[in-house]
Amino acid sequence: MALLELQTVGSWTGLLESTLTWLAPLQKDYEQFPVLSRSTFSELLRSQVNVLASDHHIHELLQQLHLMGEVFCVQDLVVVSVSWLGAQLLGELFSVDFFLHARVTGVYTTEDFQASFNQCDALGALDLLEALDVCVQCDIDGEIEYEFPVYNHTETLEGLWDPEDPRNVPSLQVDLSSYPGGVAESNSRQLQ
Repeated sequence: MALLELQTVGSWTGLLESTLTWLAPLQKDYEQFPVLSRSTFSELLRSQVNVLASDHHIHELLQQLHLMGEVFCVQDLVVVSVSWLGAQLLGELFSVDFFLHARVTGVYTTEDFQASFNQCDALGALDLLEALDVCVQCDIDGEIEYEFPVYNHTETLEGLWDPEDPRNVPSLQVDLSSYPGGVAESNSRQLQ
């Protein structure tokens, strides 16, 4: 049984209270693309909320806001409107309409993505989606493209999954049949 780590919001501070009040105007200022780098968030917080907030205070504050669901932090990015992330970015990206018009290869240049998703800055959105592991940046003949595996509906390349194909790197293989309760034992029980 896995143990779950209970995370708490921590102490309710004046900085947290002031920041919660400040988030609404910040969301309005950045409503087209409510994603900031941590350093930009820190600079804005210091200039508009508390000039004395240290890096440590801001780190703890972002953890509190993230746990409360007020912001979403991933890598070096802070999404100051969680509803925008869920409804407008991810909701639109995974909508039936987008799926029906998506490229069968799932590969987009920044310009292609901007044309398909014109409500915000494409490069910023792609950086966020890459941080969320929704897409992968690829350098194809010197041009940067982004692959969305969920939209890749092309046929698998011949030999792609063949262990004898020289393009495949050898992997570690483990025989679980000798372990009590291993795969072979559970499969044989299911067949009986």
